[in-house]
Amino acid sequence: MSAWNRYWESFTISTARLSVFRFCFFLILGWDCWDQISHAPRYGAGGLNVSHLPMLDDLLPTPERLWMLGAFVLMSYLAFRIALGGATRYALPLLTALWGATYFISQLDSYQHHYLIFLVLLICCFVPWDAPREDPKEDGSDERGSWAVRLLTVQISVLYFWTAVAKMDPLWLSGQTLSTQIKVPWVKEWMLSAAQTLDTDIAGLWALAAVAVTVGELAVAAGWQLRRFYLPTMLLGLSFHIGVELVEFKIGLFSYFMMSIYLLIAPSSIIRALYGFRAFAPRLPGGAVGTPALAIALVAGAAILSRVPFESAALIITLITGVALALEPRSDAGTRDQRALIHVLVCLMILGLHTQTEQMRDYFRFLGGDTRRRGDLITATMAYRNVTEIDPTYASGFYRLGDLLYRQKKYEDAVAPLEQARVLDPDEWQMHLRAAQVYDALGRGPEAYAAASRVLQLKPDQSTAKKIASRHRTSDP
Repeated sequence: MSAWNRYWESFTISTARLSVFRFCFFLILGWDCWDQISHAPRYGAGGLNVSHLPMLDDLLPTPERLWMLGAFVLMSYLAFRIALGGATRYALPLLTALWGATYFISQLDSYQHHYLIFLVLLICCFVPWDAPREDPKEDGSDERGSWAVRLLTVQISVLYFWTAVAKMDPLWLSGQTLSTQIKVPWVKEWMLSAAQTLDTDIAGLWALAAVAVTVGELAVAAGWQLRRFYLPTMLLGLSFHIGVELVEFKIGLFSYFMMSIYLLIAPSSIIRALYGFRAFAPRLPGGAVGTPALAIALVAGAAILSRVPFESAALIITLITGVALALEPRSDAGTRDQRALIHVLVCLMILGLHTQTEQMRDYFRFLGGDTRRRGDLITATMAYRNVTEIDPTYASGFYRLGDLLYRQKKYEDAVAPLEQARVLDPDEWQMHLRAAQVYDALGRGPEAYAAASRVLQLKPDQSTAKKIASRHRTSDP
């Protein structure tokens, strides 16, 4: 066998390492997919779209918010399903295709690491995640060959190498770019203090840091291909990504993705410890319930998802339920109850994300903002009603709803949301002003005067409030 063939074919990875990486990477991926749903209303807004593939702009369809919303939710479902051990034969290629379609179809997704994730997912389609093993070991120490995992390590090396090459620019190497990118005060203060301690120029210290980052990335690129250097490579690489989070760079979940990928070269002791947690995972005896378990799970999952206020919820729930049913490999009925449990758990995870994040609220907020600016007040009003129902503590949602009703001359309807906005944020003068205008239009002098007076307390020179207060001054109780 040639050295080239040995390089690819001799690579092995333990079941435990593959399982731990699978769980962490796809868990983060599901989270990232959910994070994207708030941006779905921006796709195709006004019929405008520019893809990442300009030569196909005339052939690609214009993305629409509903199918982008459905795609993001479905990707989140698929990623969580794979993380929890669901079969990958059909789920992973479907996830990869959806990820590629949603990324390449529009430059609204400008995260470069999302392109990297597409490449990683494409490689992962060839990893033997579910390959049967003749003599599986309980501790997951049995090894399996995988040229695809080797290719994944090469991809990571290429990433770091090219990142270092891109930094071989005078502006970067001088430290000027790095010093302007980092805006966190404590880092600036620490660098200044270090320069004073070392009695050196601060600009020179930034240049040293910039060169160190570049050299470090080259070292990590090489280390991913040298097994004996895996530990220092991991420590150096993790320090980069932890540092990125500490300095608050706005790059989405890229650092978390990269930290999960380092599980591929983490010490075996760490992998064994993490793999040991699988003993706490819920288990059912394969085939104990079978097909009835699947039916119960699909109904339960639909009931759980109905608690999430999706736009066109019935369509999205039907989509996920249909995909869950279609992914069932007919030749593997013996573990159907396990997969039924996974489906319910994933639906619970999606509901948990909804309750713990603001993505659905922001989905309707962005929809309301876009349609309001384009003059579609009916859709905007519907959107902001959803915002207030999802988050009854969000003052801006009530204000926008009241403002839209005022613009449509539905003054009586505007009173309640505007009053709620004033209660939630009593120091925002615009909310009091709109309330004053509504009361003024309704001829309710005392309320108009009181609201206008509050505006003038917060913003003494507000001309509209002065006129309303002057007009209703005799109404002062």
